[in-house]
Amino acid sequence: MRVKSQLTSSFLAACVLFSASTLFVPQAFAADGPYSVVDHWKIGGEGGWDYLLADPSMHVLYITHGTQVEVVDTTTGKKVGAITGFKGTHGIALDTDGKVGFISGGAGNEVVAFDRKTYARIASIPTGQNPDGILFEPVTKTVWAFNGRSSDATVIDAASMKVTATIKLSGKPEFPVADGAGHVFVNIEAKNSVVSLDARKLAVTANGRSPAASRPPATPSTPRTTASSKFATAASWPSPTTRPASNSPRPKLATALTLPVSTPGIR
Repeated sequence: MRVKSQLTSSFLAACVLFSASTLFVPQAFAADGPYSVVDHWKIGGEGGWDYLLADPSMHVLYITHGTQVEVVDTTTGKKVGAITGFKGTHGIALDTDGKVGFISGGAGNEVVAFDRKTYARIASIPTGQNPDGILFEPVTKTVWAFNGRSSDATVIDAASMKVTATIKLSGKPEFPVADGAGHVFVNIEAKNSVVSLDARKLAVTANGRSPAASRPPATPSTPRTTASSKFATAASWPSPTTRPASNSPRPKLATALTLPVSTPGIR
């Protein structure tokens, strides 16, 4: 589940060059890696931050920021535009034609289509309550907005910009992904489950619990970290039927990421 925070300062530190492995390497060893922070981009403004998405074809980075979306040039780190007029913003999706983008406006219960060259708003499309995660599904050329408060997904035809379906989900959705082959997946954050959807049939095809939800409760000998400060990575027990004997080597915590403490945000 993604942790959202309300940032009260006017500074967003954007790392220009990084790798996932760098994020999960202890500080003592980070200097030995081939990657390093080369710049920080000062965006300014007020309000909280949520999703961000790069547009490689246009060399810009879209950053949802309070009631607008900031547009930053990825070659200079300078702000080049903003898409405004929202009650609140969450996510961004881009079509495969390089022309139109879509923004989930949570507090306004809408998806806004915009021109990727001018950043002008094209259309406002009604959704369920509090659309959050959003994606463009390339096979069907549809936009999927996952609504946190109404626990459903709004499917929009990208060409006509009309709603074609509303799909009920088993709980509050959080972060969606598409596999590029006509399938969409989204995690249901309160139920430790992942829902699979068929983009062509506009239907749920599977609703299963994640492996972590099926594991037995942790014991004192099981590697674990403090939930409020760290995320553990690469540390998990095998299933109970394959757990090693007491004299066998125990799984070890490979790395951990320490997170800064922040003020809880308002969704």
